[in-house]
This record gives sequence, C-alpha cells and structure tokens, in this order.
Amino acid sequence: MTSSSNQHKAKVLPTLIVLSSTEFIELAVGLASVLRIRGSRCGFLIESKNFSRDEKIKLAPFGPVLPYSKGIHIANLLNYLSFFKDGISIFLDAGSLDLTHWLCALHPLRLKNIVYSTFNFEGIFETLYHPVSISAFILNDENAVSHMKSMGKPATVVSRHAAHEKIIMKFLEIIKVELSDIPTKEFSHETSLMIRRESLFYEDRSGLPALSTGSCPTPQHSLDSHQTKVTIVCMNAPFGSPGTMGTYGLATQLHKVCDLQILTDRISSNVVYENAHLRTVEVPNLLKLNSNAITEAYEHIKEFGTEISHMIGHKSAKFISALGCQKNLVGKVVVDIRSPIVTTNRNELERIRRQVENSQYYINHLFCHSAGTMELDFPTLEVSHSILPPGHMRDIDSLTLKLAKSRRTVSSALSTVFVGSLAESRNLLQLLNDFLDARSRTDTTVTMDIIGGGNSAAELQEYVNSVGAQDCIRFIGQVNSESIPETLSKYDLGIAFVPDNGHFGVAPSLKTIDYMQAGLPIAATATLGHRDFAQEYKIHISYFSDGQSLADIFSDKRFLAYSESRINEYIEALEKLSYSKLVQDIVLPTYAKLKSEKMPLTTITEGL
Repeated sequence: MTSSSNQHKAKVLPTLIVLSSTEFIELAVGLASVLRIRGSRCGFLIESKNFSRDEKIKLAPFGPVLPYSKGIHIANLLNYLSFFKDGISIFLDAGSLDLTHWLCALHPLRLKNIVYSTFNFEGIFETLYHPVSISAFILNDENAVSHMKSMGKPATVVSRHAAHEKIIMKFLEIIKVELSDIPTKEFSHETSLMIRRESLFYEDRSGLPALSTGSCPTPQHSLDSHQTKVTIVCMNAPFGSPGTMGTYGLATQLHKVCDLQILTDRISSNVVYENAHLRTVEVPNLLKLNSNAITEAYEHIKEFGTEISHMIGHKSAKFISALGCQKNLVGKVVVDIRSPIVTTNRNELERIRRQVENSQYYINHLFCHSAGTMELDFPTLEVSHSILPPGHMRDIDSLTLKLAKSRRTVSSALSTVFVGSLAESRNLLQLLNDFLDARSRTDTTVTMDIIGGGNSAAELQEYVNSVGAQDCIRFIGQVNSESIPETLSKYDLGIAFVPDNGHFGVAPSLKTIDYMQAGLPIAATATLGHRDFAQEYKIHISYFSDGQSLADIFSDKRFLAYSESRINEYIEALEKLSYSKLVQDIVLPTYAKLKSEKMPLTTITEGL
C-alpha cells in the first residue's frame, strides 16, 4: 500500500515536446497541460520560422518555448536544454523536424524518446534512415506498428483521425501515468486559465544559460600555434593518394606551426610527396565509417589532447554526427569541403546535403573551396563558414617565369595537355569530341596529351582507338606530382575542362593552378567556377563551350604566344594561393577565434 502510494506521488519526468509546424499545436498544448498538472516540467523545442508570435504565446503558458534556428550550434542548444536531462522527449509527427538528427543531437541528454507519426509505412522508415534510440512509437499505420514490434520496439496504433484526448491517453500509458492521477477537469477551460495565471511568461529562461549562435567572435586573436594541438581527419581519400595534394599541402604547412597528427584510413601506396616528417596514424575502415573505426579515431583524437579537429571531405559530416551521438566531441571541430558533391544520383545528392546540414550543429566552423559550391550544394547552411580556396606548395618566385621562358615560340604544330582525374563523373568524352571537332576546324596541327588516371581511362582509350584518333590524342597516365610543372612546361596550351553540370561548374579547377605554375596559357570551359576564379585572382583565361570556340583558341597565335604580363599575373595570383599564405591568413586566424570561445557543454557531457 505504501509502495503504491509513493508511486502515485512520484512526479512525471521533465518532458520536451518537439514540433516544427502548427499542425499539432493543439495536441501539444493538451498534452503539456495534463503533464503539468501531474507535476512534470514541460518545454517546447520548435522550429522558430514556422511559428508566429501569437502561436508561441499560445504554447508559453505550459512551459518555456525554445526556438530553434539553423544558426544555433548544437552544444549551445544542449546546454540550453539541460534541465530535460534524463527526461522524456515527445516528437509530434516524425517529419516535423529531421527526426534522426534530433534524436542524435539530444543523445547526451539521455532522453526517453517517444515518436507520434502520421507517416505511412514507407514514410516512417525514410525518416529513420539509420538506427536511433527510440523508446516507443505511436503510429497510424498497422504495417509500421507490426514492423516496429518485430524489431523489439514498443509500438501502438491510433487512428489518424483520433481525438486529441485519445492520443494523449496513449502517451500517458507509455509514460506510465495512472489515469486516476489526472484530475477529471484536465481538458477544461478553467484548468487552462489556471495554468496560464501560474505559468512563466513567454520564453522565460528560468536561470538557464543564454543561447548563443555559435559563430566566431569578431575580435582578432593571436594563436600560440606551436602549442595548438590539431588533428586532421582524412575523410575524402587515403592520405597521400592522387587527388589529395590539397590535404597534403595543408598538413605540411600546419606541421610547421602546430602540433599536428593525421588520421587516415590508410597511407596510400601511391604517395604524392614524401611524408615521413608527418605524424600519421592509420585507422582501418575509417572511410567506410565502421563503428570500431569511429571509436578508434575518437580515442586517437582524445589521447592526443586535440584542440582543433580539422576534418576533410563530405564524409566528415556523417562521421561527426555518428561521433557526436556516441561521444563527447573533443575540442573545436572544423569541416573542410575540398570539392563539390560528385554524384549524378539525386537521392545520393540529397542524402549528402542532409548529412552536411545536420552536422553543422556539431561543428564550430566550415571551410569550403568556393562560394559557388556553398551556394549550390549547401544553400541552407548557416554555420559560421569561410572560403579556403585550392592552393599549392611550390616556390613560385622563379619557377613560373623560368618554365615559361624556357618554352619556344609556338610553331605551326600546337601541343596541348589536359591533366586531371579521368573519373566517369568528369564526362571527358565531351572533351574528346570537342577537341576532335576543333581540330577539324583549324589548319593548325593539334595534339592533346591526357595526364591522369581514373575509372573511365580504359573506356576513353577505347573510344579514341575506335575513331582512329591515336595519332593526335595520347594517354600518358599518372605523373608524379612533384614533376608536374616541368612536365607541363613542354606544352603550348593547358586545357582546363570540367563538365558544366552545376556542381563541377561552380567550383574552381585545380588544373588551372597546375597550368599557371608551368606558365601555360589556359583554355577553360566557360563555367561560373572558372570565371569567378579568373576574376578573383585577376588572370586572363580563354573560354570555350564547344568545338568551334575551342578551334578559335587554337588559331589565336597572339594568345598562345609568350606574354610577360600573363606570367606576372600568374606569379601574383600564385603567391596568394600558396598553402603557407592560406594557412597564415585564413586557417590560423580561424583556429585562434575558435580557441578563444569557451566550450559551452560542461554540465551535460561530464561523465558521458
């Protein structure tokens, strides 16, 4: 009897009600009113842009309204929500917010998560695209309920058109609130008025810490860089593999000014440069995001005493979200996007976008190689970010001028070169056709050498053989990166081709920097990325979009001839694009700002 009496006196755990549309606002108010009468402290996490002030005021009498917007850093938000720790979260409709993200984001609070969803069977599983911690489901689809039960998940069915009172009773059963404990007047107008008179006023914080945006502070800060421990996590490709020179250049410069370690799936057998001087740690299956690999990477980050985790590539987003929901993230987190999203599959594109957007609540800053990629691939990204353009790591003072002057005056035969990836996504068959078309439209004898490797190399070679173009198009294969400028300097024209398909079209072309270093005139596809790059760094490029416009460049002897002014433009631009300059002017100041910020998540993560 005593035990039963004590059980009835126990209060319901604090409850966080999550919703982003006004569709379920009446259900939220009814549920909160019942729980509040029972003694639970309620609050609302809402997507601010979808609620008017009057609608927020309607919620406010039943608990603090915690507005969410995409500029909020997740650690600050968790600090703000800390009084719900070890409580209950109720998601009113699985699609109201990105359910998977929020379940992961709220993981440190150790909430018991209950989902009410009006989605059909397919819809609920589209939302739950990877395993998350859910205590129970209230669904209106019998198939979904059966499947959840087969997975060991408590689930109950309720009609889509059920009265709010019935849905609320289902919640109370799951929360284990005895119906006899609820006053019979729970839904009455008088009860609502009584709660309004006693409630906190709109968005009262009740002593909670202020909510900040998580953006970098504006004051300038100096960085004691040699004392800064930085971990680079290679989530784009194995460290040292072809196509990762940017990661290597960044690491080499950071090694000079910071205490640096590098985590990589493996060290590529095809190493771009000698890297014995760098502290590299192999974490097998890291790129596959194996759970053991994530845990091992976390331990390396933690044991190193990492202050800045600098994560390279789109896969960083999935890694960070997985790590963020399992562990306390160590130090400040920077994500570095070095390329556009390379996929022709729309579903894959949206999945990657969603992962990056979700991860922004765990990170402190994002670097991206171009403004075009930011605008096209991540239009709703609101985390603090800045542009870190592609760079190089060679001595430019004399190299470019020396190589350019070593070239002879262009003769009647024109030798051109393309250097870069031969991946299928690059659509190089278009380049071959444009080249052959241009060659047929000019009296000049033109050849093109193709330097690089990729999964379409054999197919491209087969096509060249099939059209009998072996005499004018040669496949050289991969060339050691250190010898690229000298190799390219033997040619008369560098061709910077990228498909103008949106994602590649808005990004700067790394091969443009290679041609600049060799002192070559550049013919580039007329993409936004190429035009923005040329305008930003004040270099002259000739553009083509088809065979005719490329033939015009082949015939332009004045453009192809050696030009002192062009070489000076290249040297000035390349000085700005050296990794030593980029690290000094962009990376280190960002690190300094991040280090000056206080870590917001203190009370929640202790002991997790």
